[in-house]
Amino acid sequence: MAFGAFHGDHRGSRIITLFVGNLSPTMHWRGLRQAFSFHGDVVDSFIANKKDRYGKRFGFVRFSNRDDAPRAMIRLNGFRHFGYHISVSYAKYNSRATYWRKKRLPSKGIQEPVGNKASGSIGEVKSVERNVAEANARVCSESSKHTPANVQYR
Repeated sequence: MAFGAFHGDHRGSRIITLFVGNLSPTMHWRGLRQAFSFHGDVVDSFIANKKDRYGKRFGFVRFSNRDDAPRAMIRLNGFRHFGYHISVSYAKYNSRATYWRKKRLPSKGIQEPVGNKASGSIGEVKSVERNVAEANARVCSESSKHTPANVQYR
C-alpha cells in the first residue's frame, strides 16, 4: 500500500497520519484522539491553531498500524460531529506550498497604473504624469506671474 504519510517504525509496523478537516470550534485534541481510538491504535492527535485555506479548523491523527487508518477513514469521513461534517483523508506533506510563500514586490522600475482602473498601460501612466506636470506649470505661472522654463514634458 503506497498511500498516506508513513513515519518510522512503531511496535513493528509503520505509523500513518490522517488529515481531519472541518472540526468544530469546541473540539479538543483529546476528543479527537478518543473519537478515532475506537477504530484503531492512535499514537498521536493534533489540532492546529490556524485554519485551512477554506477557513475551517483541521487536525491530524496518527495511527500505529497501517490497517487501522483506512478503516477509520472509511468510517469517519463525512461523520457529523458536534454539528460539523468532518472530512478525513490521508495527510499529504508538501513542504514548499506556494500559497504560504511571501509574494515578492515588483521592482522599482515598474510603475503601477494611476487611478481606479485595475489595468492600464504605460501610455496611460505617462499621459497622467503629463497632465499633472501641466497642472503644476499652470499653478506655478499663476502664482509667480511667469511661466517656468524648466518644466519637462515626457
